[in-house]
Formats: sequence, structure tokens, C-alpha cells
Amino acid sequence: MNEIDKSLPPADSFGGELLALIAMTGEFPATQADRLTGSPSYHEKLLLNLKQERFIRSYVKNGLRGYRLTAPAKRLLLSQFPTLLPFFTGNAVTNAPKYDVKRRLRLHNVSSVLVTMHNAGVAILPWEKPDVFQLPKQGGEVSLDRPTFYTSREVKAVGPRGKNVTSSRSTGVLIADDEVLSVYNTGDVEMRWYTASELRMKTLLNEELCQSRLSARCGKKDVSALMLSDNMEHMAAFMTGGKRQKHKYDILNGAFRHFYYLTNDHAGEVLLRTLCDRRIRDTLDRVLTDGLSPRVPDASVENDGFDENGDPVLLGYLCDMPRILRFSNALTREGREGTLLCFDFQVEAIRAVCGESMTITPIYLESYEGSDIYRLEKVD
Repeated sequence: MNEIDKSLPPADSFGGELLALIAMTGEFPATQADRLTGSPSYHEKLLLNLKQERFIRSYVKNGLRGYRLTAPAKRLLLSQFPTLLPFFTGNAVTNAPKYDVKRRLRLHNVSSVLVTMHNAGVAILPWEKPDVFQLPKQGGEVSLDRPTFYTSREVKAVGPRGKNVTSSRSTGVLIADDEVLSVYNTGDVEMRWYTASELRMKTLLNEELCQSRLSARCGKKDVSALMLSDNMEHMAAFMTGGKRQKHKYDILNGAFRHFYYLTNDHAGEVLLRTLCDRRIRDTLDRVLTDGLSPRVPDASVENDGFDENGDPVLLGYLCDMPRILRFSNALTREGREGTLLCFDFQVEAIRAVCGESMTITPIYLESYEGSDIYRLEKVD
């Protein structure tokens, strides 16, 4: 039967990670391989070994290079990880990926999100997490002991309601502490955005997760959103409407009150871990607001406190786009001064949107990553 006469690579190795990711997406972009475990200098050799051992094959067309599983590799994976069955069923795009550029790019976008999630410590693999969308709505509270991500394919398997969100651009849902976030990936281009489609996705997640399966932990929360991108420059398009207002993203008046913007790189992974861990976020916020007057929730200017001059201060390090816009617009409207704190690599992109309406104080990512705050361990 032309089977592979070797065992699978260890799950925590480059080969193990790559095979699992291909299984969940159908095709993994070659450009993302160096973000996986191990030194990039060894990846070329390891990829060659995986090809020679008939685990993967390359597919190159229209300038896009990707990696796909061989049929024997699928059988071997399925024999060891039965929870992969939905990804290897029938004409599912993960089992029989299409060959046109548009649909291949969608698979590559999902792959990029999965790498970012995985590197930030988020559970992504089917055997690492309960299948919340296949559990009974009132079957008891689902236990999630770490941040968890479900792809859009897993979300849409919820049942007939899944057909109502097929037009959504969401790549999946991230569940972290008491947060539920619909996740998007604009890659290196401006994403087309249809608010009505994303409102349907938000409604599905609210009703199926927040009000049902995860009601004990998220019942009082509204679904938020997370936009991932290959660079910080695209944030301006989402906050201002893009070139010549080509796309209407409705960041202020759209589907999500909280809409974070992070990058698909190491810096984005550091901030994603921060976003997912309430304990780290609360500790960092206390350090950054030390010496400020307390936050005033109903003030005319969005704020996280006030400095010695009585001017508002906002913590913008997670690039919550609606908050930053509300803060900037209020300062301009009222002719006031204010300060925004963000990481050093975010300053230029925020300045491009907000102009000179505020003082921007940088936090240095390298210092933060080496600090005791970021190294906090979760205590059960």
C-alpha cells in the first residue's frame, strides 16, 4: 500500500510541528517554515529529509511555494491522531486543497495565524483541546486550562448555523482567560471587510460560546476581535479606511468594541502571550500606571489614568484600535494634551494615524521580554 515505514517525528520538533500544521490547513507556506522550532539554518536539511521520507511534497505555482502532505503521511497521522479525521474527510479544503492562488492564499493565511498562536503558547492542535463546537450546549462548563484557538473550519462545524458565516473573513476564534476573540489575518495586503458578515460571526460566537458552552467564564463578555498582519504599516488602513477610502472597516462604529492589532512575528507572539494572560497584563498595567491618578471610566477622554498635570494617559501597547482612535479624536476635539504608551516598534504606525495629537512614550520590547513581568508563571 506504499506506506511510510518510519514513525512520525516528535511532536515538539520542526518536523512534528510542520506535519500537524499542514494537516490542519492543507498547505503550509514555505515562507513560514523558519518560524517553527529549531534554527533556520537546519530547516532546509530537515525539509529535504521529510521529502525523501515521503512525508511531504512541495507545490509551486504562480510564485507561491507550499508544502502538502502525501497520502501515506495522512494515513500515518490519522492512525496516531484520530482527532484529525475532520481535516482528512472528503473534499474538505484541508484534505483536497484547491490550486488557484486565491484559495491557496487563504490556506497560507490560516497557517500564519496557527504559527503565531503556537509560538505564543496557545493550544491549536485537536488533541490539545476539547472540541467545544461539537459538545452539547448545556452539557456543563467546558474546561480550558490554557489559551485555545479553533480554526474557522472547526467553528463552522458547529452545525447548520455554520453555513451562516461562510462569508466571514475570520480565520477562527481565540479563547483566552475571560476573552473570546474572532481572529483575522490581513497578511501583507489590505483586507476587504464586510461588517455584516463579521457581525454574523460575532453573533454565532456570542450565542454558541459566551452564552452557552462557556457561559460561566465568558457570559458577561462581548466577543472582541484580533487582527494579525505581516507588518505594522497596515494598521493605518484599518483605522482610517485605507487608500482613497477604498475599504470601510468601521473600526469605531462596527462590530467590535475591542479590536486589537498584532503582527505575525516574534514581537506579535510576545504581545499575544501578554493579551492571553490576564495576570501578566494586570501586572504590566500596574507598573505602567504607577504614579498616575486613577482611571476615570466616564471621562470625556478615554484614559487609563492622569499624569501630574491632569492630562490623560492611555496604555496602547496592545494596539486596541478603537480605544486609540477614541483617545486621539477626543484630544483633538477638546484641544487637550495626552500621552500614549506603546512598544517601540509600534510608535511609527500609531503616529501615522494620530499625527501630533498626543505624546507617544515607547516601551522597549527587548527590556519587557527580559523582565520579571513577562516571565510570570501561571499559578493554578
